Parts: sequence; structure tokens; C-alpha cells
Amino acid sequence: MLVVFLLLSTACIAQPNKKDLESKKKKLQDDINYTSKLLKETKTSKNNSLKELAILNNQIGKRQNLINTLKDEVTQLDNRIEANQQSYDSLSTSLTSLKKEFARVVNFTYKYRHNTSTMAYLLAGEDFAKAHNRSKYLTLYARYRKAQARKIEIVQKQLVVVNTQIDTDLKNKVSVLGANEKEKKVLTNDKQAQEKIVKNLQKTEATLKTQLAKKKAEAAKLSSAINTIIENDIKASKVKAAKTAKAPEKKGSTTAKKAEPVKENVITLTPEAKITSTGFENNKGRLPWPVEKGFISSGFGAHPHPVLKGITTNNNGIDISTDKGATARAIFDGEVSGVVSIPGAGQAVIIRHGEYLSVYSNLGSVSVSKGSKVKAKQAIGTVGEGDEGAELHLEVWKNKTKLNPSGWLIAR
Repeated sequence: MLVVFLLLSTACIAQPNKKDLESKKKKLQDDINYTSKLLKETKTSKNNSLKELAILNNQIGKRQNLINTLKDEVTQLDNRIEANQQSYDSLSTSLTSLKKEFARVVNFTYKYRHNTSTMAYLLAGEDFAKAHNRSKYLTLYARYRKAQARKIEIVQKQLVVVNTQIDTDLKNKVSVLGANEKEKKVLTNDKQAQEKIVKNLQKTEATLKTQLAKKKAEAAKLSSAINTIIENDIKASKVKAAKTAKAPEKKGSTTAKKAEPVKENVITLTPEAKITSTGFENNKGRLPWPVEKGFISSGFGAHPHPVLKGITTNNNGIDISTDKGATARAIFDGEVSGVVSIPGAGQAVIIRHGEYLSVYSNLGSVSVSKGSKVKAKQAIGTVGEGDEGAELHLEVWKNKTKLNPSGWLIAR
């Protein structure tokens, strides 16, 4: 029975890991299917080669992760097969011992199978007490024989269960190994396509430099617009704070209102804005994505250009590749501080969350206006299409400091 307990314990421990691997595998496969869809859409345009490269790079990373996950699954199956094989061997040993013991019991029972033999055995006792003890012994022996038979039956059933699990795991292993080899071949094809795109793009260096200069100019215009809005918000908050401080005391009040010190280049928050600001801060790493589907095609900060050697690009936020016409959504409750138009880069919506700002640019259309109160996941417009296809640019600011948006969004 101890073998059975150990077998069940092993299965219970392994089960959550199996579920985790299955969930991870499904998520990766869904992501690969999505990037494959975006790649097909991108290939219909001759102007989206950089976008095609970004999607392909993401797909290669996801496929490599899938291959690693499949390897982990094979390792898990190997461990389970080995554990089950050990259980099978242990059960087989137990069955052999049980059968030997049962044979001994049967032989004894055969010896006293006739009533006359049994009676003779009982009467062989010197007195009634000893005869009574012999009777009890025979009864217990009969029970023991039945118990041994039940044990043999149980162990035989366990052997069938364990053997079936081994066969199932072996078949699954063959299937997973086949899937792994298939993904490796596709990964090789993806890498070859990646090399081809890079070589083709390297031939268009002048065009890429023009596109890069355009993006820098657009980023500078957006930053300038954001800074203007921040300055206006700071001035408006100071005026509001000053009015509150000068407000006459209520009759009967015995305590004088103490005005909070006003800091330079920092917005003065109302009690309501403080709650929003704290809520935004406390939800770092759990905020919803600004689009329902998509992936980060360009991260925050300085990065080497994917094609041009020796050239570094700087991103004030993150770029999220998504579907054509995707809905842009607010990442947290707040108030729209401004809607600006950036020539060549569509429109941008700036939402204030207390001390924080979230900025959404490359929008084709906008459905909110300055002063609008918004909730998390509320639609604020649609993602536009530029030189890089359908791509939303997201920034997060704390006062005048740019932050990495990917650290604020929930992991996908």
C-alpha cells in the first residue's frame, strides 16, 4: 500500500507543473499565431520592412521559448516515466512476494481441506483450551488467505494502471519530440528570412536614415507638447492651491488651515488627485495594456538600430504592434490633460493620473477631449497606420520624468 501512496503523491506533485507547461505552451503558440497573422498583413506593403523585421524578431524569440518549453515537457515526461517504471518494478516485486505467500497459505489449507483432517487437527490438542486455540488459528488463517488474495488483486490492478500511464507518457513523448523537431525547422526558416530582410534593408541605408530622422523629429514634437501640457497643469494646480489656502475659515473653526509647500516643476495635487496618483503607483505591474492584442516591438530607452550599424535610437516610451484599426484604451482612471496633433504621426492623447501621465500617440482617431474623465480600459481612440504599420506609442511620465511603461503593464 505504501507503493500506491508514493505513486499517488508523485502524480499529485507533478500535476501542477504539467498544467503550467501546457498553459505556457498554449500562450506561446497563440502569440506565434498572432505574429504570423501580422507578418502576412505586413508583407502586403512594400514600405513596412522594418516592421516586418520587428515582428519576425518577436516571433523568433517566442518560437525559441516554445522549443525550450517542449524540451521541459520531454524532461517532465521522462521523469514521470522513470518514476512510474520504478513503481511498476516495486509493485511487480510485491506481487511476486504476495503470490509466494499465498501459495504457502493454499498449501496449508489444502492439507486440512477435509473436515476429517480439520477435526483430527483440533482433537490433537491435549485439552479443550488448546483445541479452542487451534480452532481460532484456523479461522484467522482462512481470513489471512482471503486478505492475501485481495492484496494480489489490488496490486494487479495497480500494475495495469501504472503500465497504462507509462504507455501514454511514451506516446506523448514521441508526439512532443515530433513537435519540437517541427518547430526547430520553422525556427531555421524564420532566421533565414530574418537574415534576408536585414540584407535587403542594409541596401536602403539612405531611406532608413530619413525615416529615423523623421521619427526623431516626431518624438521631439510630442515631448515638447507634453512638456507644455505639464507646465500648464503645474500652473493651474498652483493657482488652485493658492485659492484654497486663501479661502476664509468657516465660522466656529478653531484651527487655522495650513497650506502645503508648493514645489517647483511638480504638480500640486488635490485630495482626489492624490488618491488617483496613489492608486496608479500601487498598481505598477498590474495595469491593463492600451490595446487588447499586440506585442512590444520597440522597448524603452536607448537601443542599437536593428539594421544601421553604429547608430543608436532612443525611445521615450514603448511601441506596441497591433491590429489595423485596433482600439486604444486608457491604462488607468484619470482626466484628459490634452489632445494634440503631431504632423506625420497622427494624434496623441495625454491623460493625467495625479502625479503621473500616460501618453498615447500614433492614433488615427480620438474619441475623448480635454477635461474628459476616463476609466481604465475605456476607449480613447483608434490606432493609426504609419510607416511602421499599426503601432501604438505609449509613454508614462511622473511629473517631468519619463518612465519605462513596460514595467507598469501587466505581464503577457
